[in-house]
Amino acid sequence: MAGAAGARGAVRRRSTGPVRFAATGLAVFAVLAATGCAQASEAPVRSASAEPSPDAPSPSGSASVGCDAARPDPEPTGIADLIIGPLSYGAAAEGIRTADGRPATPGPDGIVFYKLGTRLALGASATVAIGDPARAYAGIRTEQGSDGGYSSVSYAACAPGDPRITGDDAPAPVGVWWVGGFLLSGRDSACLPLEITVGDDPTVHRVDLALPAGACG
Repeated sequence: MAGAAGARGAVRRRSTGPVRFAATGLAVFAVLAATGCAQASEAPVRSASAEPSPDAPSPSGSASVGCDAARPDPEPTGIADLIIGPLSYGAAAEGIRTADGRPATPGPDGIVFYKLGTRLALGASATVAIGDPARAYAGIRTEQGSDGGYSSVSYAACAPGDPRITGDDAPAPVGVWWVGGFLLSGRDSACLPLEITVGDDPTVHRVDLALPAGACG
């Protein structure tokens, strides 16, 4: 999934001025009345923040991604990154920033996608899970996974010197990253709780990710 990074209604005005009818305008009035009744019976237009359709995929289950799907990352983590041990999300310490500062726009199915690649140091592994009760509306997308996303994704980085991420003219990577991000179903913003474990350590690191930046304020 390259898409991304990662996730913006109109007000109709009606004239309230008087309508003048000629003495012979009864037929015109009848036509207008019939037209008005027809318009009143039309279903309202759904807004961009409408709930997803019944056919929209729902986030569930788990997935794993490894070195084959990873890209080399030559840049060290920075102060603006959201960092949990060897895992990080670039420039997301205060949440995902959109171009205009507004939430991302939902698609026709009501799903909003915030593109954000997961970064991991070489040789490390970690699992990222959506915390309860956000699993009912949020998920993690991977590049080649389900459009509906997953409730948890396990990442395993390449080992140092792995030929799949090294090249003669490329700088030596300090880690790898994966194309992906987070989706919301039926809403366009959230203070998303994440539960992260690193390697074989059972310790659960709990962090909140603002979708978009400011949603956790």
